[in-house]
Amino acid sequence: MGKHCNGFANYLVAAALTLLILLIYSQVHDFSLTYYDDPENISMNVRVQQGLSLENIRWALTTTYANFRMPLVWISFMVDREIIDFLSSRGIVMGADGSGVYHLTNVLIHIVGSVLLFVVLNRMTNCCWQSAFVAALFAVHPLHVEPVAWATSRKDVLSGLFWMLTMLAYAYYARRPSTMRYMLLLLTFVLGLMAKPMLVSLPLVLLMLDWWPLGRIVGSPKTSDSRFPIFRSPLFAITEKLPLFVLTALSSFLAYSAQQQGGALGPVDTYPVGVRIPNALVSYFAYVRQTIWPTGLIPFYPHPGRTLPEVLVAACAIGLILITFLAVRTRRTKPYLIVGWLWYLTTLVPVSGLVQVGNHARADRYTYIPLIGLFVIAAWGVSELTAAWKYQRPILAAAACAVILAFTAISHRQAGYWRDDFTLFDYTLRVSPRNPVAHNDIGIALLKQGKLRESIKHFNAALEVWPGYATAYNNIGVVYEGLGRLDEAVANYEMAISVAPYDTDPCVHWNLGRTLGKQGRITDAIKELSAALRIAPEFPGVHNDLGRVLELQGKIDEAIKCFRRELELVPDNGDAHFNLGRILLEQKRKSEAVRHLQQAIMSKPRFGAAHLELGHALLAVGDQAGAIRHYRAAFRLMPRSSAAANSLAWNLATSPDASLRNGQEAVRAAVKACRLTKYADPSALDTLAAAYAETGNFREAVRNAEKGVWLARKQGFKELAEEISKRATLYRTGRPYHSGPTSQK
Repeated sequence: MGKHCNGFANYLVAAALTLLILLIYSQVHDFSLTYYDDPENISMNVRVQQGLSLENIRWALTTTYANFRMPLVWISFMVDREIIDFLSSRGIVMGADGSGVYHLTNVLIHIVGSVLLFVVLNRMTNCCWQSAFVAALFAVHPLHVEPVAWATSRKDVLSGLFWMLTMLAYAYYARRPSTMRYMLLLLTFVLGLMAKPMLVSLPLVLLMLDWWPLGRIVGSPKTSDSRFPIFRSPLFAITEKLPLFVLTALSSFLAYSAQQQGGALGPVDTYPVGVRIPNALVSYFAYVRQTIWPTGLIPFYPHPGRTLPEVLVAACAIGLILITFLAVRTRRTKPYLIVGWLWYLTTLVPVSGLVQVGNHARADRYTYIPLIGLFVIAAWGVSELTAAWKYQRPILAAAACAVILAFTAISHRQAGYWRDDFTLFDYTLRVSPRNPVAHNDIGIALLKQGKLRESIKHFNAALEVWPGYATAYNNIGVVYEGLGRLDEAVANYEMAISVAPYDTDPCVHWNLGRTLGKQGRITDAIKELSAALRIAPEFPGVHNDLGRVLELQGKIDEAIKCFRRELELVPDNGDAHFNLGRILLEQKRKSEAVRHLQQAIMSKPRFGAAHLELGHALLAVGDQAGAIRHYRAAFRLMPRSSAAANSLAWNLATSPDASLRNGQEAVRAAVKACRLTKYADPSALDTLAAAYAETGNFREAVRNAEKGVWLARKQGFKELAEEISKRATLYRTGRPYHSGPTSQK
């Protein structure tokens, strides 16, 4: 079985790997982003949504956004955004808002990584079909569906790609060491660390590869390939990799600092060492079981806490010791066993839960690189065990094909669950009925559909399982805010902060600040919104809401700065354009106001309030025809807005341009305005009188004008009463009222 591939076989294997991956993942082109971290990392990440620029690349290289240092991942998402914009400009949209592009990029990276794994193993071992089998398992295994099908898991596939490139660079260097080749090795390693710190274990893996298959250490078993020089001592192999270990230490420190500063590390009192170690031991064998029998794969495995049986933990610890002992004992006769097993153990350490990040026990994506070790054991171990079989080659070929095709079918089904939130988390709840994250994310999906009362059932179900789930409290607050129960909303937002004070989620402070602003608690609102911006200075939406609160406090100049800052971050934020345009109109900066209000409508075409305000702004610059168009749109979009109805009716009734007047339409709109105000608004009655006069019904015009005069005087509006009285005099003489453009109605 240990046969080197010729050129044709290499291309054949690469084509087969590509085909298998496409069979599984071609469906993702129209998948949506999920609420499972995708908004934070992609759809609500303003830098990603702005696309590529020097400023955004500089941000990517320096930020610890989302508690990670992964500049290449952010840059790759920005490239995706540019591709989405390019395709949409040509009428091509893949998935909701182009989200399919993010998924397809993951698939492309996975294809390249799988092919590179085959190339590097084949080059190191000279064993074509074992290398091909390992690469095929890597390409199609169901445990690898999550890192490929989940857009946010870009860091796993991208770091995996650079892992393969670093191994390839090392094989190139090891064959004939030189400074230039070592510099290439360092470059690929650094780029991998810039995708995800998962590569911190790679220098140790390279030491393992020195033992087998490269055979570069004295006493190591040699393969049939003698192209790699032998070291005089193992110490030299370690010394050779000191620069890599220094980079590993630096990357580990930066990664830990980012997680700690961002509050992503689980608190010690919740996850003490006595809880973390048992979970790590059990997880090692849980992954092995799912590698052999890949069932029950879900995006979130709840942490068991202190509930793991001691017998199970002890059995896993003993199992790890025994397998490791066996691997060490057979290190010369079965070198693939110690290399594959230590590969698996070592590469899982950073994500084993010994340093707890988040609240999950384990994750499928964490196996992306570690499983290669188990695949190596399977490929070379089975080949050795069956070496004496008469028909070894056809039997193993058939068995390998059967395994690969079975895993391909399972992975195709597993990938389909990532289509959207409902599909993913409905499946998750079938597998894990008491899964708090699944309940929470289905609740969010229902909330986005406006099904508030249904969503709150799932949020409460999440809290039954996990009473300290801050995100669920936050989402319940959003529901109560949507229902207008602001006191209950505030209580839940405050609970979210109190149960997880170590968690630095800006959303909670943002939501709390926005709701406090609605309650008129301006000082408290500013405090919470400012806290959100301290955590995430570029979080979309917060500057806009802070501007609204500052406007209520009378700090107009500061409010304008907030709105402008929001638009720097999110240029198509319709709410910020609307708020800025409204204030500018009040400041008589008419042309600038028109521009921003037009931008608001471009961003949100069904934004009724923006149409109404733009109508006022266009009147102010003398464009009454344009104003009437937008008043009509506002009245259509906001049929219960008396302001929209009244503004439309007044301009249709009183315009000095006969081509713009429409008495019948004015009467209909004015009647609606009066009904909405229960005939208690003298201004609306004044408009109705003018509308009737335009149709020639002066009797009704006089009657409504007189009632308007009486109400205006009763309500203390003396000047308005005088104006209506003057117009009533016209109606008594059989003349309608026509005036210049005005935005007073």
